[in-house]
Amino acid sequence: MVHSLCVNFSPPICSSSELPGAPLDASWHPFPSPKALADSNVEAKLRELGFGYRAKYIQKTAAMLCEKYEDPMEALLELRQLSTSEARERLLEFHGVGPKVADCILLMSLDKTEVVPVDTHVQQIATKMYGFRSQGKQPKAMNPRLYSEIAKKFTDTWGPYAGWAHSVLFTADLKSFANFGLDSTSAAMAHDSTLPLPSPAPVDDKHPLDEQPSVPIKSNKSSRKSGPHKRKLETAPTTDLKTDEGGTEEASEGATLAERVKRRRRQGSRA
Repeated sequence: MVHSLCVNFSPPICSSSELPGAPLDASWHPFPSPKALADSNVEAKLRELGFGYRAKYIQKTAAMLCEKYEDPMEALLELRQLSTSEARERLLEFHGVGPKVADCILLMSLDKTEVVPVDTHVQQIATKMYGFRSQGKQPKAMNPRLYSEIAKKFTDTWGPYAGWAHSVLFTADLKSFANFGLDSTSAAMAHDSTLPLPSPAPVDDKHPLDEQPSVPIKSNKSSRKSGPHKRKLETAPTTDLKTDEGGTEEASEGATLAERVKRRRRQGSRA
């Protein structure tokens, strides 16, 4: 849409004939000025170009800027110098601009990194990631109070970069970015719900893994007792063991870390 807007409402600033190696018959256009979009016939042209409901708002906002300010471009540039609240009030005067669109402009065009544009998707992220709960009765739809509460949750968490953090979380939550940076195998594994999730192995807090005490394993063959605990040990799968010169049985290198840790904990309880 932006490319179409530039090509149809602003003259080219250069063409491929002026740039060696550039594609043939290519030209580059700047973003059109408010004056170029203020004419009454602009709306119809924009609709032809596929702008839909946006066509009316673009034309009316451009016309409003031209009527209100002697230099509309300078008035737009001044928004960067205003405080966040002042710039937001100014933006809300534009046709078709509500709180979320105003906050999108503040964050993405005016460098107000603390601003968080809120919608139901952002509400879901705040609830899932940060345990957000509305102060009062949960409304059925977004309203100014809920909007403000959700934005405050982000600013309380991320401070002056709440808007930047919101953008990262929002993007990461999109399905189109779920596999970004992953090869096909990793992407398939990430979405395979049948794969078991890894669980942390139990570790003795008093001894690091590489310093766990080594205790000889008592052989089950020396006991003929058939209690429940013994039967469980006899039927449980075992790992190949090797015996050193001192008669101490140790787990082979093929055993997993979790198996070795569990075995050492059992050894300690029997000692």
